[in-house]
Amino acid sequence: MIPRWGLSEVRADPSVDSAETPDVRSALPSALLLAAYPLAAAALVHAIRYLIVVVNRSTPIPQWLDLLSSAAVVVFGVFAVIGMVFALVAFTRWMLATRAEAYAAAEIGDPRSRRNQILLTVLPLVNVIGAPLLLAEAARCGDDVDRAGERIKKIATAWAIVNFLALVAVAYRVGGWFSDSVQVHADGLAVLTVSLAVSSVFAYWAVPRLPVVLTGPVGRAEAHRRLVAA
Repeated sequence: MIPRWGLSEVRADPSVDSAETPDVRSALPSALLLAAYPLAAAALVHAIRYLIVVVNRSTPIPQWLDLLSSAAVVVFGVFAVIGMVFALVAFTRWMLATRAEAYAAAEIGDPRSRRNQILLTVLPLVNVIGAPLLLAEAARCGDDVDRAGERIKKIATAWAIVNFLALVAVAYRVGGWFSDSVQVHADGLAVLTVSLAVSSVFAYWAVPRLPVVLTGPVGRAEAHRRLVAA
């Protein structure tokens, strides 16, 4: 009887740093979670602050509550920004490693310089188009271009929605600086709360999807197997 199992025969690529790449891959999910939780906390604090502002329109609130909620918005907002920066750094390192491995496996050189890749990944708004573009280029080096393309489109669409809501929130906040209307400030808080919440959901949603966007949820391409004696 021919055995149906065997030892995986993985061909190591000497051009890819085998020690660094797993660390980069494992760091991305952790960084995304590190961003998701502070974003969720910031969204909750902003929602509470919004309720306080709405109540304050008709009912006076204690000064300590006003100061405490304002301070909480600032503190948790800073934590959220720090989390997003960590996630962006981890994503950039992952992008560089992923493209290097993809082009090395295809035995061709990456047409884009390291600096160009970093700029397309790091710069706000630019990375809305740049990051999916870099992933799509790397996907063409593999043997599952269509499926990888579909996964990239889903992540790119979600990423575009996150950035659109962030732009709307920023516009409201800037408008609030030039307005004395309590309603404008309340609307700005509401939009910012939604933006933070959506960003948190996106980061959490991307944890199991982004690291395997080129290889699929079942892992890397089917490894070559060789039969061994039972």
